[in-house]
Amino acid sequence: LHPERTIAFDAPDKLDGSWDGDRIAQMISNLLGNALQHGSRNDPVIMKVYPDAADIIVTINNQGPPISPENLRSIFEPLVRFADNQSTDSDRGTSLGIGLYIVRQIVLAHGGTINVESSQDDGTTFTIRLPRVSRA
Repeated sequence: LHPERTIAFDAPDKLDGSWDGDRIAQMISNLLGNALQHGSRNDPVIMKVYPDAADIIVTINNQGPPISPENLRSIFEPLVRFADNQSTDSDRGTSLGIGLYIVRQIVLAHGGTINVESSQDDGTTFTIRLPRVSRA
């Protein structure tokens, strides 16, 4: 959908864990789609995946206008959409406002956590921690 955009990806060759592959793909797709839609058209979206002792950490960062603190509080709620002056006309009518809600539900179903931080200097970063072995 965004052939002119760049996604920078950094991950080790092998990461072990037990997850629902289809749901993890949906989670990543939703997050990357949001990052591409709402981020700066001139900067890459950066996705990093790395392990720690018990978890796999996934970060997705985009540059662009920060998300306000008020909007951050409800960003994972269903049917929430925020006005975005940078979205293209084709992007505007396609969001149902459930993408980030679905992401959070997938993360929680895997026993993980999700966090988002957004600032003018650092852009917007979603950080997901997924246990290698399900805690659920």
